[in-house]
Amino acid sequence: MKKIYNLLALAFIAFAMFSCGNDPKPEPTPEPEPEPKTTAELIVGTWQLTDGSATVLGQEVNIMDFMNGNEYCVMFNADGTATAYNKADGVPETADSTWSYDEETNSISMTVSGTTESLLLKSIDETTMVVEGNITIDGVGSLAATLTLTRIVE
Repeated sequence: MKKIYNLLALAFIAFAMFSCGNDPKPEPTPEPEPEPKTTAELIVGTWQLTDGSATVLGQEVNIMDFMNGNEYCVMFNADGTATAYNKADGVPETADSTWSYDEETNSISMTVSGTTESLLLKSIDETTMVVEGNITIDGVGSLAATLTLTRIVE
């Protein structure tokens, strides 16, 4: 009988040793990738004109040369409203407007003081937007232009 107890004790010890092994730890669940922003969502924010070129009388000119240190910014809101900001000669001017993005034509339309202009969206990411089309400049008229805007981080 003592042998049976010894065998049972030995079996119990062997069982205990094998069942005390390291259990594999579950792999942590990776965070799901966020959904990429739509183009309209990327447009929302405040953008400053940082570079641009236009064709004047058949010549390519740098728009920044005509800015004389003035700043031009536009704030696109998610609700379709926008505020254009122009600081000319140290005096800030703002104009409330509306905007929309047309996915089919990949263009941004903006209406300021009853005048609507549409620009082709050439590229956009979190920091830079490039648009192309005809722009109207007071005292100059309509010019074919390519504009580069940089997002202002708020």
